[in-house]
Amino acid sequence: QTSTVLAWVISVLFAFITNKKYVFSSKSYTLSAVFREGLLFIIYRILSLGIDLLIMFIAIQILNMDDLVAKVIANILVIVVNYMVSKFHIFKTKEHG
Repeated sequence: QTSTVLAWVISVLFAFITNKKYVFSSKSYTLSAVFREGLLFIIYRILSLGIDLLIMFIAIQILNMDDLVAKVIANILVIVVNYMVSKFHIFKTKEHG
């Protein structure tokens, strides 16, 4: 359990850094901005875990789907949700003009 939690923390931290720097090119490096982005990132990653679990439950327990097919569908939906939330909420850029 400890290694699972540690692996999750490391993977979320790695994902935050790579998303901030390379995917969304966020240039906000003040303590408050990084804290805000980091906190939102963690909150939405926990929510996306819930979405993943819910999709898996519905697909397997209710719809009797194959577990591998259900996992592929869940992963695709979670990736899309994570990207959209990151782009439009967490790492959004302020419009000038």
